[in-house]
Amino acid sequence: MVPWQVCGSSIAKTGVMSRKVRFVSAVIIIILISWFDFQYLSQFPHSFPISENIRRISHLLLLVAVMLVGGFAWAKSTIEWVRALWWYVYLFALAVLFVTGLLAHFINIPYNVLYAFYKFRIFFCSPLPFFILYIFSKLKKN
Repeated sequence: MVPWQVCGSSIAKTGVMSRKVRFVSAVIIIILISWFDFQYLSQFPHSFPISENIRRISHLLLLVAVMLVGGFAWAKSTIEWVRALWWYVYLFALAVLFVTGLLAHFINIPYNVLYAFYKFRIFFCSPLPFFILYIFSKLKKN
């Protein structure tokens, strides 16, 4: 018996995860990733004493994790443009942040510019894009 075949849940009955379970799981995981990122990598006095390059790589890896979790949740969506939008927007965000990180490594970028990219990263590492896309998908169905 596998763990999801317990208590007569819908997962056990169908053998696959329902969309609702995928969405709730994704939201919880994205919230946990967002909390970890903000608590341990973004807040300066409380963050671990790690190098700036390791911190930047960690931010990108956590953003990739959010992208994959959201992609898992949207994989069974019947609305094709929702899945495509999720992947394209997150790939664009990753590319922008990767290029910014490379530039920041080699040249001195002003603080106010880096702060704008910090807010950009915080937004995409939060559950907000997931909720926004969920609302768009519900509006499309109605």
